[in-house]
Amino acid sequence: MKNLLLIASIGLASFNLFANDLYTTKLKGNSEPTVKEVQKAINVLTAANKTASVSGRTKLLAKARKLIAKKTGMVTYKAAIVIGTNYGDINLADYEGYLEDNKSICYNGDINVALEVANTLSSMDSFWIYDEYSLDSIEISGSVIEFKVMDEFSYSDQDASEEDRDDFITTYSAAKCK
Repeated sequence: MKNLLLIASIGLASFNLFANDLYTTKLKGNSEPTVKEVQKAINVLTAANKTASVSGRTKLLAKARKLIAKKTGMVTYKAAIVIGTNYGDINLADYEGYLEDNKSICYNGDINVALEVANTLSSMDSFWIYDEYSLDSIEISGSVIEFKVMDEFSYSDQDASEEDRDDFITTYSAAKCK
């Protein structure tokens, strides 16, 4: 019985490490070097300039490049876009339904970070939008993030002009979560 509880606890803990919550979002991406890594790179470059050995200088320069290189992996954003569903609230990164089926949309965290999360998700094609629709843009309007979805089928079917484009865009607004 103790072994079963231990295995269940480890399983839940590991699931929570990789799952998105409603306040942060974890996505695959590139992370910038930290201030500490940049400072280390500066120190290494200073040491490289003082080194007389060509091979030593080459090794130090390679180490400095490695310190300041973008790193690929899981990036944790301190913001989340929350989709309300019939089953409760879900982080947009974990949402498997269509954007049009949401009951509500809001965001937690800083609006600029939430916008970055939305743009990252849209570049990963993580937005589920009905077949004839496309994500036109994501913008900040005051304290609200607006997802503008274009009805491509109706727009092309009616041979609408560029001036009529706004008539075929539906806006989904995400205000700050309460």
